[in-house]
Amino acid sequence: MTTKALKKQQRKDVAVVNTDKTAQILLPESMDIPEAIKWLRRRHEELEREVAINEPIHGYPPDAMHALALAMQTKYGWTNLVPTPGFFGPTPPAMMGIAISATETIQVPWGRMLIPGITGHIQPGIDIVEGQPILRVGGIVKRKHEKEVAALVAMARDILKSNSLYQGKALRIQFPDYDAENFNLRDFEPRSWISRPSSRRNWSSPTICWSRWRPTSSPPLSTVTTAVPLAFP
Repeated sequence: MTTKALKKQQRKDVAVVNTDKTAQILLPESMDIPEAIKWLRRRHEELEREVAINEPIHGYPPDAMHALALAMQTKYGWTNLVPTPGFFGPTPPAMMGIAISATETIQVPWGRMLIPGITGHIQPGIDIVEGQPILRVGGIVKRKHEKEVAALVAMARDILKSNSLYQGKALRIQFPDYDAENFNLRDFEPRSWISRPSSRRNWSSPTICWSRWRPTSSPPLSTVTTAVPLAFP
């Protein structure tokens, strides 16, 4: 067996790299054109294969969805909402009215979206992570578009950090099952207090989180587990 034939037999994987440095198609010395066509066809089939998208955006879902819509508009100029197929017929996309103050609301899109130039779709959903709701971007696209979708979601995360709907807004906290006459916030000690995004928790907007408060004085009050978005002026 010749050295060329041996190298060809031992070859198990070949990387196909696109570059703007040359207009030539360069082949390894031991590779003939039929073998190159085989590897190019494999690469083409891989890029055309459909893959599932699963990208979390850690933030209050309507706020995160608003950031995703802004990213779509910034990158592509518009947000293309389409009906979602279902067993009982397609479900049309919705525009949700979200209160951002006592007197203001904003319309946030919700539903399946098509991205210009990308085969497939993305669709928002709600997931619970560490007891808190977040936006999870799902969908199906071709693998060749996977990086572009990831870049879009990354842009949405950046927008959410800098342009949250609740930035500079007041907040209201409700504590269930408490004695209004004896309630004193100073009598409680939070086990976890998060006022700004940290490396451990990638909060999309500044957040205060009370988790399993312990009363430090009597009378004992009910356990409270809650989290609310907080924006700093």
